[in-house]
Amino acid sequence: MPQQTVQDALIEKRQRIDALIRQVQQQADRHFDRAPDDCHWGHVGDLDHMIEQLQDALGIERA
Repeated sequence: MPQQTVQDALIEKRQRIDALIRQVQQQADRHFDRAPDDCHWGHVGDLDHMIEQLQDALGIERA
């Protein structure tokens, strides 16, 4: 089996990051694809939790 190059590894990791970003966007979009009467504070909490996790993952301090 041929040895993976640094460039191949970087491309692979970038593709994985892009896929994860798309998943985060899809999860956030699901909270906005609801009729206004179907929204509740739990949806706000879900998005807040997602924000906290992303900030933790990126090392961003909370405001």
